[in-house]
Amino acid sequence: MSPVRHVFLETLAGIRPLLASLEVGMRWDEPSALENFTVRALVGHLVRAAITVDSYLNLPEPAGEKGISAASYFANLDLDVSSSLSVGVRARGEEQAAGGQEALVAQLDRVTARLAESLLREPDDRLVAVAGDMVMRLDEYLVTRLVELTIHADDLALSVGLDYPSLPPEALDITLTTLLDIARHRRGDLAVLRVLSRRERAEAGILPVF
Repeated sequence: MSPVRHVFLETLAGIRPLLASLEVGMRWDEPSALENFTVRALVGHLVRAAITVDSYLNLPEPAGEKGISAASYFANLDLDVSSSLSVGVRARGEEQAAGGQEALVAQLDRVTARLAESLLREPDDRLVAVAGDMVMRLDEYLVTRLVELTIHADDLALSVGLDYPSLPPEALDITLTTLLDIARHRRGDLAVLRVLSRRERAEAGILPVF
């Protein structure tokens, strides 16, 4: 199993105690720290990071495609809070959480167990067809899921007054590297270089990327 697959499974295990926490259950129906998300929708969205991998692996593998990068995936999405994509993401999070906290955590457990087996079997060059008719290598898609998990774990922990969960350091490494790649993809290398190193020449709007 490739390193990113191990990190993905370890990250799912790392966020589970947060999703199952009493604090999340107590604030289930309250607004979260993430704009327009309830706590329950945010939990649903986090669990969907695993569910989508499981779902895509059950679809036929696309043929004749090279596959785009994780940075290109995010750069191709309209992530404005009012976009149809963002509205749909929130709606799917709410729908996923409709059965309540306990049922959602149980679903995460079942999906994680399936993925522990399927990710071991899939070849290194496995392609998946993902949202927006994009095609990616499986491991590159897992990078996008790690970005989602690590960022939204912070949103959820902040929403309910808990500390950031204990996640693999490699998960944060992958996320930070990908965020930098997204900024370079969207803004260009020189603009990113300046915003990271020269405040007197840094352009507004380069960071954050979301």
